Parts: sequence; C-alpha cells; structure tokens
Amino acid sequence: MKWLSGVSLALTLALTTSVLAADEPKDSAYYPLRDGTTWTYKAGDSKFTVKVTKHETVQTSNCARVETIQDGKSIASEDVFVKDGSVYRLRSDDKLIDPPVLVLKQPAKAGDVWNIDSKTEAKTSLKGTFKYGEEQITLTGEKDPVPAVTVHCDDLEANGARYSFTTYYVKDKGMVKQVIEAGGLKINIELEKYEPPPAPK
Repeated sequence: MKWLSGVSLALTLALTTSVLAADEPKDSAYYPLRDGTTWTYKAGDSKFTVKVTKHETVQTSNCARVETIQDGKSIASEDVFVKDGSVYRLRSDDKLIDPPVLVLKQPAKAGDVWNIDSKTEAKTSLKGTFKYGEEQITLTGEKDPVPAVTVHCDDLEANGARYSFTTYYVKDKGMVKQVIEAGGLKINIELEKYEPPPAPK
C-alpha cells in the first residue's frame, strides 16, 4: 500500500540531478521534516510506515527524503522541501517533477485554490486544482476533535487516470488522514502512530 498510491508514481520526470550533503531541511508547521520523524498508517487491513530517512540537496533545493516502508521494505519515496512555509514535492521515486508540486500552501485561508500543471516521465501532463480548507477531526485513539487543515482535489489527472483526494494535516503531526478515490475504489488512510525524532542533546 503506497501513500497516495498511483498518484506518487505518476509524479515523475526523468532529468539529471546533483545530490550533495545538506543541512536538515526546514520544517513546515503541518509537515515535520526532521530526520527520523516516523508515521504509522493503516488502510483497511494494511499498515505501512512513512519515515524521513535523510536530507540532501537536489538541484538547489534542500530536501527531505520521505520513504514509505511496508513489511520492512521501502516501496516508494519522495523528496520534499519547504519554501516560505509551503511544502513542495520535487521528486517521486528518484524522478524529478517539473515544476515541483505545491502539496500544501502556507500561509493560506479556507477557500484558497492553486493549480497543478507538471510534466511526468512520459511527457504527459499532471493537472488539477487543489483547494485549501479547515475543519475539526478526531484522531485514532483520541476522544476530542482537534483542528486540521485540508487539501482537496477532485480533478487530478495523472497518467491517463483521474483521481480525487482529501488530505488532512494537524499541526506538529503532519498528515493524519487521506481519502483517495479512483476508478470507483475508495481508500481511507488514517494515522495510527506519530513518532517525532529524539530531541537533540
């Protein structure tokens, strides 16, 4: 089970990159990116882990490598960076995205929209309209709702397929839920456990 399965695979463009050592990338208030940050998700009967495994400079961007791990194996990766508070996806499975996809706009207010128009490895278009929202959500194992920000898209076109999704983010925890619909199939992904890295000594 891949995080945003299918969509991540579609967000690719084969270009030459330079990878150098880098300082740890900036955090977003809604997307922690310190090395070792770990999320455990469940989707139906499946479980998988998403972990920040390293940081590196890709082209001119200071990126965090975020890997999806299932049954002890890395099954997908993406490189993300933060610019002016907003989160961008620059690579998917080591393939560049041109231009990088604005995953989460910050600062933003409910109702803000932005358009995605990037190129994939097959030179096909990745297009869609993302909309920012705010709502209350109750986390797994919790009783009281907490404020969350959302990103919704109902017209994402990737590799000839059409997707809709809503992603929920909670401050200082990152993604806590995602609902994906494609081809009549609906997938609910929910955060089961969030593990921040140990505080630096």
